[in-house]
Amino acid sequence: MNGSDSKVIEPVRVTEVIDWVSRGELLEWRGRVGNTEANRVSKAALKRGTEVHEAVSSMLMNQTAAKLKSEESKLAFGAWLEWWKLQNLEGTRTVEVRITNEEYGITGQPDFHTENELFDWKVSKRPKWTWGWQCNAYLWLLGRLNGKYRIVQLHPELGTWDEHKGIYSQDRMDAFLGLVKAYRQWKEDTNAAADREIEADQKVAGSEDIGSGARQNRKE
Repeated sequence: MNGSDSKVIEPVRVTEVIDWVSRGELLEWRGRVGNTEANRVSKAALKRGTEVHEAVSSMLMNQTAAKLKSEESKLAFGAWLEWWKLQNLEGTRTVEVRITNEEYGITGQPDFHTENELFDWKVSKRPKWTWGWQCNAYLWLLGRLNGKYRIVQLHPELGTWDEHKGIYSQDRMDAFLGLVKAYRQWKEDTNAAADREIEADQKVAGSEDIGSGARQNRKE
């Protein structure tokens, strides 16, 4: 097959698929607390997570931490520092480098990995089942089918840390590839429905313009 005949697959992010899979839980939570509170909590969590990730990455790459604004971010980063002091990681260290499997059209950016392990930082009060799926997919992208991962949970209120360890699972990855396929189909169907809606609106607008023009001509 030559290059002109091959179909280019637009990569989907691992986290994009994970968010889609867990959207039902998010909608249920929004229904319980209301949109106003949900928006407030989500915005604060996103800002906090971004701040801590940037500080950790800066520390790992430059040995200096980025400035942290909120008290919860400072507590979470302090927890990470305490965890880091206990580590003795050998070999090459890689910080936030994007990896893409072009054949399957899947991309992801692990927080940190060495030659032997993959690490992911999570600023959260409680663990989530999706974390293991995310790290498993990252190991697959890295080609480490006998690999292991550690999820470091950083509590934003207590300033404590906890580890969640796992190893690569092919069964879990096979299931994830099925989810990727379902997500692509859902996305395609959603985009097609949106296009049909836009087309219908344009037809209605066109009919209204024609009707308006006809009425104007009668008046003249």
